[in-house]
Amino acid sequence: MTGSTDATPTVLDRIDFGLRRVERWTALIAGAFVMVITAFGVAEVVMRKLFNAPIFGQIDFVAQSMVPVALLGMAYCQNLAGNVRMTLVIDRVGPQARRALELFATLIALILIAYVTYASFTQTEKLVSLGGTTPTAKLPLWIPSAVAPIALVLLTLRLAIQLVRPPVPQADDAIIE
Repeated sequence: MTGSTDATPTVLDRIDFGLRRVERWTALIAGAFVMVITAFGVAEVVMRKLFNAPIFGQIDFVAQSMVPVALLGMAYCQNLAGNVRMTLVIDRVGPQARRALELFATLIALILIAYVTYASFTQTEKLVSLGGTTPTAKLPLWIPSAVAPIALVLLTLRLAIQLVRPPVPQADDAIIE
């Protein structure tokens, strides 16, 4: 594990390990949704062109499937630092200032994502109580809406771990004298 130097993992290491496993699975689920949407799109085109019979509710299904595609891989991407980063300022400062800026940015992201998580949870509660459905296939709207707080909780946990874990020096942080 990366958080401690001794052989026994810390509680933070165990949480991080468990979260990494969940992140991998949610990223795989998001990838599976991409494949299903693609197959569904191909089937729609074939059915429409060859048999003049479009697939009922295809647009509703694809629209609802965009939520897991867009959100389930966020924590995994954050863990791998695979997000697009603006490093114009950070690249011009020293290692100590860089770490401070990274911590500040992570704190701001954590606060923002925690708020969005809460807001998405309350929105899902409203959708469950109202019982809204999609226009064509009458699919319940709360199902894709419930994916948002789940994915955002994972991202919030990942940001919290990144905030409390001591930063690991990177190769480009080394000072050559």
